[in-house]
Amino acid sequence: MKNGIFLLFLILVNGGYKLTAQNPVIIENQKVTIASLAGTNYELKNKGELLVSSPTATFTGKVNFTSDAAWLILEGVLPSVAIASHLSYITVNGQPAVNKVNVRVTNYLQGCVILPHSPTYEALSVFKDEAFVGDEMKCIPYKYYKIADLGTFDNTVSSFKLKKGYMATFAQNENGTGYSKVYIAEKDDIEISMLPLGLNNLVSFVRVFPWRYTGKKGFGSGFVDFNRSIKPAQLTNSSWFYNWGVPSNEDLTDFEFVTMKSYASSTTDVKWQEINNLNYTSHLLGYNEPNNAGPLNMTVEQQLKYWPKFMESGMRLGSPAPTNWDEFFEFMDKCDELNYRVDFVCIHDYGDGTAESFYRNCKRVYDRTKRPIWITEFNWGGNWTKTPRTYEESAKRIAEIIDRYDKEGIIERYAIFNFDEELNRDGEFPLNKSVFKTPAIPNYEITPIGIAYRDQVTTMAFNPAEQINFPFKMVPPQNLKGTNINGISIRLVWENFMDNTPGTFSLERSFNGGAFSQVATIGGTNTTYVDSVETIGFGKYKYKITSIHPVYGNSITVSTIVDVLPGGRQNVARFKDIKVSSTTSSSYPGKLAVDDDIISDTSRWVSSAGTFPATLEIDLKDFYLVDELVLYCGYQGYNSPITNFQFQYWDGIKWVNAVVETNNTLALYRKSFTEVKTNKLRLNVTSTAANIVRLYEIEVYGKEFNSLGVNENSKYINKFTIYPNPAENTLFIEGKNEIESVEIFDINAKVLISKQATRTVDVSELCAGIYFIKVNNTETLQFIKK
Repeated sequence: MKNGIFLLFLILVNGGYKLTAQNPVIIENQKVTIASLAGTNYELKNKGELLVSSPTATFTGKVNFTSDAAWLILEGVLPSVAIASHLSYITVNGQPAVNKVNVRVTNYLQGCVILPHSPTYEALSVFKDEAFVGDEMKCIPYKYYKIADLGTFDNTVSSFKLKKGYMATFAQNENGTGYSKVYIAEKDDIEISMLPLGLNNLVSFVRVFPWRYTGKKGFGSGFVDFNRSIKPAQLTNSSWFYNWGVPSNEDLTDFEFVTMKSYASSTTDVKWQEINNLNYTSHLLGYNEPNNAGPLNMTVEQQLKYWPKFMESGMRLGSPAPTNWDEFFEFMDKCDELNYRVDFVCIHDYGDGTAESFYRNCKRVYDRTKRPIWITEFNWGGNWTKTPRTYEESAKRIAEIIDRYDKEGIIERYAIFNFDEELNRDGEFPLNKSVFKTPAIPNYEITPIGIAYRDQVTTMAFNPAEQINFPFKMVPPQNLKGTNINGISIRLVWENFMDNTPGTFSLERSFNGGAFSQVATIGGTNTTYVDSVETIGFGKYKYKITSIHPVYGNSITVSTIVDVLPGGRQNVARFKDIKVSSTTSSSYPGKLAVDDDIISDTSRWVSSAGTFPATLEIDLKDFYLVDELVLYCGYQGYNSPITNFQFQYWDGIKWVNAVVETNNTLALYRKSFTEVKTNKLRLNVTSTAANIVRLYEIEVYGKEFNSLGVNENSKYINKFTIYPNPAENTLFIEGKNEIESVEIFDINAKVLISKQATRTVDVSELCAGIYFIKVNNTETLQFIKK
């Protein structure tokens, strides 16, 4: 008998069988769900996924990863718990699993997912040719791949493969701007055999992020009661949180943190670089209620100005959260026109209605923008609410709202807003809208609303069906501006927001409202053109410019208006930046008072009724000599004059009166005054005939000022142009003539920078202000340093 057993042993060994305590169950190219390991060993091979629905840390079975394309999901186990208690029965190719060494443990709804990946896992492969052939380059998470890092792959990437569990951003320009697109490999690997128009063989920026499988429910904890703490997210079983700021110093193993740049006023703010340096978040929220009155108010133009800084991060971008829908939709439309990426839309909702009305608010914005929705602040009413409600009533409605949010695919995330337990603005009844009783710290006593929020089992946030897919658009020249430089010539300048090297610009002109005719076809890299109108004469010139590309087609057309009057005079207020003290509604903003429309009744600035003084401030962005004011006032043909006002200029220290009226009766008001030099103007209205300001247009006439004595009235046409202006870091000089010398002066004619034979000057070390640049010791131009 013993010999028989020994013979069987030899047969098994010679047949290639290994004697082990248990042969593992192999999972490959399939997804398997089990309650527990129950003493069974598993080997996870290529695209093998094992989900354990009731895991415990005392398993007697083992899990061994033998492929980096395998997954292990533990339901109901937070990542931190898995790291502390579950990695002991997990190996990678037979080696013990160690978080952030050979495995990545991240959240998966209320549980976690474990992937056999190191922090330098090569999640993305890019290829020079279509269909994944040609040279290949591999990319790791968080690293910025720009021109130098891409090397020969710069502007030559045509296809790519992205591993499941990662996100990748591709952009035309190495600072993340231009046309860009985010790809998310949530459920499976992504393989793009040819990049879309606008990116194919045009990529100069790549960044990869680990993807987190986050639930919809979140929490905003950024006020005093929460001390920017993660704790409210923990106590409400939320999946993610934000704090209205850039960083988080807490352990983010179990909860996804979303960063925010809530306000912007400078491209050199250190917070921009802090955002770019973050390596623990993949989403970035835009401005917080930028339309509100006060010091943080931002015009649409200002919001757009700083949006490229958001794109530098390569993160998935959320829109500004608006309070003015007209301005918000204007912002979104302009982003689409400029290829500014906005991946999802953020809204705030403090409605008093039903769950259905809360959903309809989301659907309205979704239908208009075609992007998934994040409700980053909401509650059932606000501190302005007039109707008293009990905590139980509020909790019931909140439960209904979030249940609807969780069921709707267009809604990606939501975060409740915690009000202090306080009276409403009229001092009436407790609000009963708190999630935690005041003060929250240190007890965090949860309210019935908080309990309803906590007990909602949320669903997966990201919905692949709602991933945006906006096509590339031809971007027209931006910031087209014209200046009457000498009474007979008009200098036009613009900015190029895309590489139009193979294309051209078509420039058209209209004189005094006449038909447009083509003036010139200009090379696609130019940013300036001088148009001689000496044979046409004085009057109003309108110019249109269009980008034309042999592959991409034509852009939309942009336009500007230039006055050519004796002595180089022009309306210096037209199209300038405007700030007003109040508006009656979003339909009548201050910018309509400088849009050159003195006919349309819808093109007016209208102030809030009875709110005086009412002010309109004009930022000229440059110094001018001004001497004449024109006001067009009224309403649907009625004479509605501004009766009492002061028209003022900024002398560098204070506002000084140039015109004072105490009893004006004219709707069309015109007044000359002593010429003054300034870069800012203000209309200060103290009363009107109708107790409200209705201003179709304000015109201010003058001419450019040059303190270094350039003769603007001569027939000299500048041989050189400079851009950008205002400048932040580098000033570029353009012109057909050779450049021998460059000098930069301050307003006191002190030489600050001197260079030889260069077309670029580093001005980053200059303080903000007005400067002058002299080229070849013959031509002087003025610029602003931001």
